[in-house]
Amino acid sequence: MGTRAGRRVLGLALGLLLGAAALLWAAGARPSRGTGAGGGRPAVEPADHSTRSLASAPARPPAPAPAAATAGRADTGRPADPVAGPADPGTGGQGRPGPAEPGGRRRRRGPETRTVVLALGVLLTTAALLWAADLLARRAAEGLVAQALQEQTGTFERPTVQVRGAFFLPQVLRGRYEEVDIAMEGLVSGPLRIDSVRAELDDVYLSFHDLLHGETDEVVIRYTEAEALLTYDDLNEYLDLTGRPLTLAEADDGELMVNGSVDVLGATLEASADADIGSEDGELVVQPTRFGGIEGLDRVSELLLDQRFTFRVPLDPLPFAQRVTDIGLVDAGVVVDVAGEWVVLDP
Repeated sequence: MGTRAGRRVLGLALGLLLGAAALLWAAGARPSRGTGAGGGRPAVEPADHSTRSLASAPARPPAPAPAAATAGRADTGRPADPVAGPADPGTGGQGRPGPAEPGGRRRRRGPETRTVVLALGVLLTTAALLWAADLLARRAAEGLVAQALQEQTGTFERPTVQVRGAFFLPQVLRGRYEEVDIAMEGLVSGPLRIDSVRAELDDVYLSFHDLLHGETDEVVIRYTEAEALLTYDDLNEYLDLTGRPLTLAEADDGELMVNGSVDVLGATLEASADADIGSEDGELVVQPTRFGGIEGLDRVSELLLDQRFTFRVPLDPLPFAQRVTDIGLVDAGVVVDVAGEWVVLDP
């Protein structure tokens, strides 16, 4: 991902976060309808205590009850309430509101219900925005690390980078990515080609500023472990380009075998040898252990033949190789495990 693409992705991610914050602020700042000036419940007017109680009023003869009230007494068997007033036919004769009619109006939703619905909507929208921002920021970081690796190693194919972790935005803000997986194909440095590299990186430091601008001067890695495959074809091509008339192959017993035609004391000898492969100073070292098919060589010829069949293979193309931890043989070639600490990628 280039500079412009990185800026667009990070800008969109930040815009999504700001939109979520604005929605949350709007939900918290919106006043509830039907409240007083102070934001509380409507003020209740004080009761008028100037009215005299019924007990202190002078006795008056009871007024004749209305017809509707008389009907209420006939239905309930109790005297009508002189204060309640005439009965409402829809209230059962008691002067109190009865149940709503089936065709009556629906009760309006209160301000508390609307606030809860709005809050739930804001939470769901914010969760979706954060998920999208997390995904976009993850892709931007992976693209920038892949760009740095490609520029340093010169690979034609773009490396595959995967940043682990369920929550990515906290890693972006602090500029440290805990676990990163790398897959690279076809690393070339001079005459040597490495078929594939699989690496696991711990604590990759990439600043938020560099991620925002889509370019970086360096990527620092606290610890690396990588596995590289060098095929027999690539190793034989390296030997040919460096002027060594030797070839590598897997022996019948699964060991390494070296074949070649070399000059020894003015004579050309065709030989094959079982060989060991090890490492020294970050390089692969191949040494013959036993020659076959040659008899009658003196001590000097044997020493010269041993020198001709011994060679080194540098591991310069590997960006994470500080030391070799293990070497193994497979059907396709040689597998080399390497590790490093505080490795710096300098594109």
